[in-house]
Amino acid sequence: MGFLFLSIGILARMFIPYLVKLWKNNRKEEPEKMNWEWKYLRGQLIAVVIVGVALPLLVKDLSSVAEMNQQLAWLSGYAIADIGRFVDATVTE
Repeated sequence: MGFLFLSIGILARMFIPYLVKLWKNNRKEEPEKMNWEWKYLRGQLIAVVIVGVALPLLVKDLSSVAEMNQQLAWLSGYAIADIGRFVDATVTE
């Protein structure tokens, strides 16, 4: 169950900010056209791949990740993607 909530946390960090912006835009009287830009996912995807590759090195027993509390797993996934976004925004500026 931990891997499921880890994945949901990662996806939440990737798509919730865009969905909130889209919702706020559609509430306007004259909504502007919004385009999806993949560059916003670049850092998040790189961080997820790095952590995914390094996870067996960081955790001795991967079954401990599967047994994580649901809130902790979700927050860990959200944090992984958030760190990737932060690093990408910092490097590209």
